[in-house]
Amino acid sequence: MQTVQVLEGVLEEIAAEHPELRRKRVRVIVLPGSSPPPSLSSSRLYMNG
Repeated sequence: MQTVQVLEGVLEEIAAEHPELRRKRVRVIVLPGSSPPPSLSSSRLYMNG
């Protein structure tokens, strides 16, 4: 059974913190709101499955 990962943060921080995603298919959903995150080290990872 495959596990679905949900990552939240800015694209640059997700790419930097999760190099295992390179060359993987991903879906990006742009969330509303224009305020920047408090820091670039605050991405969150949720795993379902």
